[in-house]
Amino acid sequence: MQYVPANEFVDLNHSILDVRSPGEFTKGHIPGAINIPLFSDEERAEIGTLYRQTGQKEAIDRGYEIANPKKELFKRKVNQLTKSNRHLSIYCWRGGMRSRSMAELFETADLKCMVLEGGYKAYRKYGRELIDNITHLTVLAGPTGSGKTELLHALADRGEQIVDLERLAQHRGSAFGAIALPTQPTTEQFHNRTFEAFRALDLSKRIWIESESKPIGRVYIDETLWAKMNVARVYAIAIPRELRIHRITAEYGAFPRSELIDAVQRIAPRLGHERMQQAVTLISCGEIEAAVDLLLTYYDRGYLNSRDKHKKQKSVEVQLIGDDCLDWAQQLVTAAYY
Repeated sequence: MQYVPANEFVDLNHSILDVRSPGEFTKGHIPGAINIPLFSDEERAEIGTLYRQTGQKEAIDRGYEIANPKKELFKRKVNQLTKSNRHLSIYCWRGGMRSRSMAELFETADLKCMVLEGGYKAYRKYGRELIDNITHLTVLAGPTGSGKTELLHALADRGEQIVDLERLAQHRGSAFGAIALPTQPTTEQFHNRTFEAFRALDLSKRIWIESESKPIGRVYIDETLWAKMNVARVYAIAIPRELRIHRITAEYGAFPRSELIDAVQRIAPRLGHERMQQAVTLISCGEIEAAVDLLLTYYDRGYLNSRDKHKKQKSVEVQLIGDDCLDWAQQLVTAAYY
């Protein structure tokens, strides 16, 4: 068994085993990890109560009493996990007894175990420090329907480094953002996904990221990253309103009308009752383009009011020409060199 710091642990090409309880794992875990819990949520709660009420020895004794009958089951599960690579990376909350006892068990089955020094808590600290080391974050802004997410990926096709927060959050960042997408991760897991996305890049070079509100659906951007976004250079793109309406209609027009109506009704307090009713009527009649035109008045006002609210640098305005996203990416890269 060997203890490894977080910055080395994440680069090990091993199966990653999270031995915390299912509830801890669900809240947040290292992406790619598999959960084989030493204790269930109820067992962990019982041991914690015993520790507080009677002391460490009694809690440890009860832990062994619970875990010992499970040893053969744990071995079978891990043998299936490590058929092609007999190395295993293991972590618990603080790198303490849970990960150590599991590593000792698995080494009796001829596995080479690496334990995360400081546990999951150390991984989270490492992730925030990694974000803090970003030196050339560049923010892509623009009104609703201007194709920012597509443009972000076109930049990647041009060789630029990007992080797509909306993909990581599984949400498009608006009242309509959850339609036809899987359930969002927890905020903590969204942060972990974000850490991993940045870890795959060269942090000393430019990284493009889309301008977002701090909440993206039900999750929130990490505080360290949010602070970085607010001091980064911002490129605000613009395309004709007619093209924006066309793009939005093409993206959302195929979705069930009932879901579009639900989304409109959720923003009724900000949209105004009369405009909300108009939009609902248009959607019900299948006049999606007209509904988009109506809703853009609300979204554009919100965009102009919030665009520079948190940003420390004045946005660089870029008027994009044509309607091809790859061409837009080249135009934006050209603008970014000045």
